[in-house]
Amino acid sequence: EADAVAAVGEVVSAGVDGVKLYCGLDADSLGAMVRAAHGAGRKTSMHCLGTGVRAALRAGVDEFYHLDGVVADVWPDAPPGSRATAAACRAARPRGARGP
Repeated sequence: EADAVAAVGEVVSAGVDGVKLYCGLDADSLGAMVRAAHGAGRKTSMHCLGTGVRAALRAGVDEFYHLDGVVADVWPDAPPGSRATAAACRAARPRGARGP
């Protein structure tokens, strides 16, 4: 977790506008990185494949990319071809959390 926060500090010090994260981070590191980025006034974005969407939502990630399979993560019983991704993500997001 400390290494994850240090990595955010390094890229913020380099002058980035935002911090882009990738799937595969454990929930504790993800949350710590999001808090560090937000504390530095930067938004976070994340690659979210079929899993990890809920963890990203709970951590407060601001923007999402490559939502392949997201419906399966937040709505396992979704009909094939469903376009309810955005609504499902909003419904799964904890009350008061930041982001979409």
